[in-house]
Amino acid sequence: MKKRSKVVAVITGDIVGSSAVKDRAFLNMAIKEAFDGIKAEKEYGMLRSFEIYRGDSFQGVLDPVHALRAALSIRARLRQWKGPASITSVSRGKKTSKRPLSIPLGLLPDARIAIGIGTVSYRSSKVMESDGEAFKLSGHALDGLGKSTGRLALLTPWEEVNMETGASMQLLDALVNKWSSASAQAMFHYMVKGSTQSELSEMLDISQPAVHKRLVAADQLAIHAALERYEQLIESNLER
Repeated sequence: MKKRSKVVAVITGDIVGSSAVKDRAFLNMAIKEAFDGIKAEKEYGMLRSFEIYRGDSFQGVLDPVHALRAALSIRARLRQWKGPASITSVSRGKKTSKRPLSIPLGLLPDARIAIGIGTVSYRSSKVMESDGEAFKLSGHALDGLGKSTGRLALLTPWEEVNMETGASMQLLDALVNKWSSASAQAMFHYMVKGSTQSELSEMLDISQPAVHKRLVAADQLAIHAALERYEQLIESNLER
């Protein structure tokens, strides 16, 4: 009996909105922090490290069931931008104070991310040198995003999954595009660590009602429902 090839997810992405950030090194640090947060959680089933190339593009391989959660987590970490570009000096008489600079939602650092699910025909020690169905589908999905204003796409070998998730990817993208830095910060910790509101309150050093407000603003319940449905769909198809 021929052994079935392992099905994986390949995430391919590139940064958008980076023109609002003057410090590129700090932006790269944010990308790596997102990857490190995902790799630290065993349930993501990372097969190898993500790789950054051309300065603002990245690719990685992971368990297909958790690929969508990982993709949204990466975008959440980027949108919770905190760095040199987020601080402005404010003169008040003789005193000068610093306060966060409010960056318009459309200018927050973000990423176009395409998920391809399928088999791998060639595995190299470097993600970028590997090949196979999952890599090709991820590349096709990213090319499709280049012809639209969307920032999230998914392609699988299963047509019924593609038909069901096509609209949900657009809806999820619309929700993420509304995340402020504060909401993105709460959602990042919620999606990566599954943190409760009480834990988020302590972690972010804000009140629990403030955490609740951030999660409501981020449409956390809708995101949670979409992630659960996606995970059920992928699990059921992997079991066939």
